[in-house]
Amino acid sequence: ENKSIKKYYFQTLDIRDNQDPGQAEYLINSSIEFYKNYLDWFYKTFNLNEKQLREQLFSELKLKNNISILITGCGLGHELNYLINDLIQKNLENLTVFAQDYSEVFVNYIYENITSQPDILKKLHEKNNKVVLFNSDACDLPLKDSIFDYAHHFGGINRFSNMHKAI
Repeated sequence: ENKSIKKYYFQTLDIRDNQDPGQAEYLINSSIEFYKNYLDWFYKTFNLNEKQLREQLFSELKLKNNISILITGCGLGHELNYLINDLIQKNLENLTVFAQDYSEVFVNYIYENITSQPDILKKLHEKNNKVVLFNSDACDLPLKDSIFDYAHHFGGINRFSNMHKAI
């Protein structure tokens, strides 16, 4: 068991449950390729460079030691990967990143991706940085209010059942 990355399931969702069609599509394994294709389309359509966009989005965060960050709707972990690499490069310590997504499929994908990189896990552990992956509804997080120094969300807020509550 790795001490730097954990995953939790707060909801067991099934596409047969009365899911919104926009959310149900993310509960099947083929949703990974669908999501990757969507991101490719998005960046090409709007003539965006993904790396530059993510750098711009995260430049607003004043990362420092001993903080916690929430990423809602983390998808396949693009923001999470960027953030992990950034905190490693900046040699930061004692950060906890909570990464939430509605999809168990996506949470598993991210977990497998990160745990397959022993050098990243070692660097996280050496500086007591932690990643907590979990699935839930972003409108009803299973966490206490006001425990995060920063919260981040990129795209997909239109898929939340209650945008106001999610914000």
